[in-house]
Amino acid sequence: MNRTTQGPIETAQALVDRVSDRLVEVWFKPDITLDAAGMGEVIHAKKALCAEGTPDVLAVLPADMEVDIRAVTVDHHALHGRCGNARRLAVVAKGPLNPKLAEIHFRYHPREHATEIFTDEVDARKWLATEAPQPSLS
Repeated sequence: MNRTTQGPIETAQALVDRVSDRLVEVWFKPDITLDAAGMGEVIHAKKALCAEGTPDVLAVLPADMEVDIRAVTVDHHALHGRCGNARRLAVVAKGPLNPKLAEIHFRYHPREHATEIFTDEVDARKWLATEAPQPSLS
């Protein structure tokens, strides 16, 4: 695969882009309130860009982004469907509260694949650069 046939997808809350065969990036906009409906749009965009291969996903939340608490309590994959081909998810949650909100969300709504929360993008990219474990066939 040489990138994707689709270019970046802009939603009300984020820019979602398949930057390589191995990586989809989600860049949340700084002056928005992350809410459940907006997350649905982001998931649909991500699903469109994850249709080929098995990419990892990097999601970056700006430090000053506000989060509607309902976005934390909703199981977005149950509501909007999974991005079935995506493997690991690295969430970069900056700011004093966003890392804790992301941690709470994934504690109650775990993903099938490895998910890590970082406060630094460099650390998230290092983790994604390591070889992902292969799923067992049993």
